[in-house]
Amino acid sequence: MSAAYRIHCASNLKNLHAAFEGFLEDHKQWPGQPNFTADQDADYENWWMSIMDPYTQTRKIWKCPQLTAQKLKGLNGQLLQLHYSPTMFDAYPLSPHRWPKQPWIIEIANAHGHGPLILMPDGSVMSYDTLVPPIQ
Repeated sequence: MSAAYRIHCASNLKNLHAAFEGFLEDHKQWPGQPNFTADQDADYENWWMSIMDPYTQTRKIWKCPQLTAQKLKGLNGQLLQLHYSPTMFDAYPLSPHRWPKQPWIIEIANAHGHGPLILMPDGSVMSYDTLVPPIQ
């Protein structure tokens, strides 16, 4: 597991933080995600990327380089285009910032060791094991 991949992945998450902050500023609420079924990977991915396109420079921001190298596939057998899963919030404007320990975005796999990377409301990135230490 390359340290460079982890740094690149953390950078993607920080850029997504800026994009989501821009969305919050413009819309005064978190994106209201439609309900998707488990077999709708492509619809889910396309919806998130499309809704956030005005706030990102490239869709590559949604891909962890480590998971890209592993050619991760979804239930439909296609390569996943979205390696980060945003949290759902209600339409209340302050909800995304209300709970400082409520992650905004979680990496979909443990690509870098120590659990998936997690984007926090303040823009910091940590591993799951840092947020929730393993039981000894």
